[in-house]
Amino acid sequence: MNAENSNKIWQILAKKWQNILSITLIVCFFASILTITQPLKYKSSMNLLVIQGNTEGLDYYSTSKSTQYLSDILTQVIYSSSFFNNVMDSGFRINDNFSQNERKRKKQWEKTIITKVTRDTGIITIDAYSTKRDQAEQIVQAISYVLKTKHSLYHGKGSNVKVKVIDQPITSNWPVKPNILANLAIALVAGLIIGAWFSYLFPETNIKLNLIPNKFKRKKAFNHKPQEPKEKVMDIFSEDKKEIAEIQY
Repeated sequence: MNAENSNKIWQILAKKWQNILSITLIVCFFASILTITQPLKYKSSMNLLVIQGNTEGLDYYSTSKSTQYLSDILTQVIYSSSFFNNVMDSGFRINDNFSQNERKRKKQWEKTIITKVTRDTGIITIDAYSTKRDQAEQIVQAISYVLKTKHSLYHGKGSNVKVKVIDQPITSNWPVKPNILANLAIALVAGLIIGAWFSYLFPETNIKLNLIPNKFKRKKAFNHKPQEPKEKVMDIFSEDKKEIAEIQY
């Protein structure tokens, strides 16, 4: 793109700033609607450590890779239906608000938790989300309990592997989802990009938002008093009342 084309594009965008502003406002409006219609959720987080025993004869690299492999397996297993059933049967006070349909229940469970692994450390971080603060904490505690007591069901190393809690649950005092500021920031950037793209492709199209309802406009026009003319039309009659002279403004 040469300088001439670049200047032309900037001229178009500067000329069509109203289009860009209107589209940005529209995108932000719909993003706000989608944000406020989502349920507010609390977050509870916990860190666990995967430890391998009996690593004699293995170098550090091999041990690290093996631990990383086990951590990856366990984080993926957490999303499974089998693990979900173990969590629900763990004895913690978790409200069973999940669907009875297998597919829907799995999707709900996947939206309830987020897992991640710190590379080459064996540290697993578990985040649980719920509309109730205590439920988020109960879920993350149940997950850690199942990992500690039944992890051997999901790998072939038996009791040679241990899972320990290294951080107790940290639960937010306020809802963290949806992230209103992040959503609006994304909507703002997306609106500016879409607006600029639209203005460049359709330079002859004008978009104008009517932010003032028509009834207010009509009310304003009704209350507006017309300005009186500086000079009124006057009829001046002569003495014989036959000749009329008009003075017009």
